[in-house]
This record gives sequence, structure tokens and C-alpha cells, in this order.
Amino acid sequence: GKEKAPGSVRWWTRPTSPLLCPLSGFPTSLLPYPPFKLRVDPAKSTPHRLVDGKFLAMTCIVTGRYSACGRELQSSDISALDDYIHRCKLGPYRPSRGISLAQQAAHGTPEERETALQELDKFAAAARNELGKVRRIQENRLVQIKQALPPHFQAAIRLEALPPTNRRRSSTSSASTRGMSSESSG
Repeated sequence: GKEKAPGSVRWWTRPTSPLLCPLSGFPTSLLPYPPFKLRVDPAKSTPHRLVDGKFLAMTCIVTGRYSACGRELQSSDISALDDYIHRCKLGPYRPSRGISLAQQAAHGTPEERETALQELDKFAAAARNELGKVRRIQENRLVQIKQALPPHFQAAIRLEALPPTNRRRSSTSSASTRGMSSESSG
């Protein structure tokens, strides 16, 4: 077979210390897929923060809030996150679909609104279920791995740091997606 460039295969598993995803609290080096590179400044390609992209995408869909690491996600972030989800084959959880459904639920005829709202609720419920599975897998993996790590790494990985996944869609979700729609059109 073809040889891969050194460091290109599972590059995120090579750090000397586990970097924790600032969103999920899970070590990015233990993810079964590469972390998403979320830009610190949306106008610049660097620097960036490594985050669990699947967790980010599903959290946005479930909560209806499109923000991470102290900033609102821009349309370019949403597009990059959609591409990442597709490229890494992480399922149908593309944030742009959640935004589109929320926009359809806010506009159009009453029938179109109702249909879009039902689709959005189904989409968010599926994302919530998948997010719960991901959290259980991550928690189990941490419990299994934690005992094998040196004490200073064990202190950095706390199950209590993992945020709850049982959040409901907020009533502000349509407001945040309306903000995204004005951004993406401008």
C-alpha cells in the first residue's frame, strides 16, 4: 500500500499530554475521529482550538444555540463544521440543517411552519439520543483508561467536568438561528 506521511495517521492521538476538549471535557487524543479545528477568530485560519466536532454539532442542534468557546459561530464555522461531519462520516448531524429547519419553522405558511417544526423536533431528538450515546461511551472509556494514566493526568480528567447531555431546546433557539440567517445572507 501507499505510505502515509509521518504524523498524518491519527495525528491527534500523539500529544504528550491529553488535551481536553473545552466543550465536552473529553481528551481529544482519545477521540476515534479527528478533532474539529475551531478558529479562535472567525476571520483568521489560525490560531484554532481542538474540539470534539461531533459533540459541538449535536449540542448546537439540541440546544438551538450556535456558539462555542466564548463566541457565536459564524456561517463559515457552520459550513466548516458541516464539511467536517461529512468528511469524518459522523452521521447526519449537520448544524446547517438545524438552522434551515428553524428558519422554515419561523417563516412561511402555517402548514410549512408546522412541518418544519416537527422535522426540527425529530432532528433534535435524534441528535439528543446520539449525544447521550456519545457521552456514555466517553464516560465508560474514561473510567477504563483513568486507572492506567499517571496520577497527574488522572487529576486533569474528571468525570464531573463532563457537561450534562439532557438539555432541552431553549426558547431562544429561533432567535439565535434568525441571527445566523442574517449573517449568512450578508
